[in-house]
Amino acid sequence: MTKQNNSTVPENLDGDTNDNPEIPRIEEAYLRMANEAGWRRLGRNLFGGELADQGIHRDEARQYADEFIREENRGVFHIGCSGWETNRALVYVIEAARRLCGVDTATALKLLRMAIAEVEDVIAPDRHAKTLGQVIEEAGGIDKFWDRPKSRPNDA
Repeated sequence: MTKQNNSTVPENLDGDTNDNPEIPRIEEAYLRMANEAGWRRLGRNLFGGELADQGIHRDEARQYADEFIREENRGVFHIGCSGWETNRALVYVIEAARRLCGVDTATALKLLRMAIAEVEDVIAPDRHAKTLGQVIEEAGGIDKFWDRPKSRPNDA
């Protein structure tokens, strides 16, 4: 065993992960992703009753944990290519992950919040803009909205 970034790494990077105390934590994370976010990375090809089968969830969680530990031991995580609209968010998430590996949780949290804000802007870019309903309400109702003074760019 060797020590890297506050974690113990087995000499055989492809070896058995059965004795790794991280396994239950990673399994729990996988199950929470499935239950709370609806994301099952290894369950993408399941249908019908298989999707609800908790036994399959547990098997998936174990398989995911084994794969995660092997990737972590190698120091290589394949995540794919970023999308144009979310590439800044991905930068923040990756840097947050690096900070978590370096045990700098405060900076990691700030970066994750930045990533969330970036994704929210992609999902709802006009979330800060007022809706017509809000403008009408601020005017005091539809009648007052139509009776309000209109401004035109060329009026002097």
